[in-house]
Amino acid sequence: DLYKLYDINLSRGVMASWMVNISRKLTPLYNVLEERMLKTCYIGIDETRLQVLGEENRKATTKSSMWVRSSEELGIALFDYDVSKGAAAVNRLLKGYSGVIQADEHSCCNEIEKKVSLRLGCMMHARRRFKKAYDLSEKKSEIAAQGLKFFKRFYDFEKSYKEQNLSAVERFKRRELDQGPLLENYKKWLLEKKEKVPPKSKIGNAINYSLNYWDHLTNYLKDGRYEVDNGFVERQIKQFALGRKNWLFSASVEGAEASSILYSLLVTIKLNKKDPYETLVTILKKLPDLKTPESWESI
Repeated sequence: DLYKLYDINLSRGVMASWMVNISRKLTPLYNVLEERMLKTCYIGIDETRLQVLGEENRKATTKSSMWVRSSEELGIALFDYDVSKGAAAVNRLLKGYSGVIQADEHSCCNEIEKKVSLRLGCMMHARRRFKKAYDLSEKKSEIAAQGLKFFKRFYDFEKSYKEQNLSAVERFKRRELDQGPLLENYKKWLLEKKEKVPPKSKIGNAINYSLNYWDHLTNYLKDGRYEVDNGFVERQIKQFALGRKNWLFSASVEGAEASSILYSLLVTIKLNKKDPYETLVTILKKLPDLKTPESWESI
């Protein structure tokens, strides 16, 4: 709009090339954030679909992925474009990492699970299966309703811990007292109901999901720092998904890679409660003086 006031007409291609060039200048900062994240000991990971038109040897309609790795403790969220939705992408993004990962039950995480210290699951995904079974049942499944009540209690406890601003140590102790017995009752209930429903039904799927991934789902009890679900990562992905509704696709691989760099910086800036525009302007003004890896560390 500002350019139009001066009768300057800019094509989308020109503006897109600006974003690509800016992202390349900011790549060293992205690398600093990635190095910090991979040195931490607790990372969440997830992905969403992305359409890129100009990928070599691939149809324009073929879907690629935008992966997100995040650390709530560090206030960092990194977006990464990859053609793969599978283990190849996860292995690349977590190469050399040996801490804790939290993820949905993607089979692509099975290989990396052998190389990390612990894998956490996502109670939110377990709950969604009961919600789906409840919503799709004609008479509103009583078993699904009972399952949802368990999750309400889990999340009510988690909400109360945050409202009380408990430390990680305090949350660990409270979870043992509050949720340890509740989880035991939940598992007994699952085993009992499993024998009464068809395994391929919606409610059967919900029950078997919790049982099949029980260790992943309950590993959050091992440390008060761990979250009950992968919601933090999903909230960061949502910002990309909302933008995607407007621009729909990336025209080139370069554009997808530029998006990953710029989304990483903007979302991370917001996580640290700073103004995205002002912060980026400040960084861009410093660019001429940032000539060594150490200088990027100081930003």
